Amino acid sequence: MNRGDLSWMAVAFASSLFCACSLALDFEALERGDGDSGEDTVARQCTLAADCDDGIDCTQDRCGENGSCLEPLPDDDACEHLEMCKRGQGCIPTEDECEVSLDCDDGIACTRERCELGMCFHVPKHDECDASDPSA
Repeated sequence: MNRGDLSWMAVAFASSLFCACSLALDFEALERGDGDSGEDTVARQCTLAADCDDGIDCTQDRCGENGSCLEPLPDDDACEHLEMCKRGQGCIPTEDECEVSLDCDDGIACTRERCELGMCFHVPKHDECDASDPSA
């Protein structure tokens, strides 16, 4: 055996060490959404949705037909005004100032309030403003 043969064998051996792996995916864990959580990927068994309680009030816990807990569904209606439900966190601010123009009421009679894309706009109505009102 010459030196070239030994080099080739060393490269082949090293390659086999790095490439002799297989990729195994837990498709059920991926569907449940717990594949990267660092927690045990064994399915939580359930009979009722209450068995799958995630401890977050604004999510709808679900038990699948196969008796395994499914990923909870966020329910924004369970949150306060201008909040939304986020899995794993609960109710969080939407970062919007408004949803409707009434959310923008600034208390000044001679402005027209408008909500567009979650932001408030206050348009002066000069013809309705009192000239002695410094806020007009």
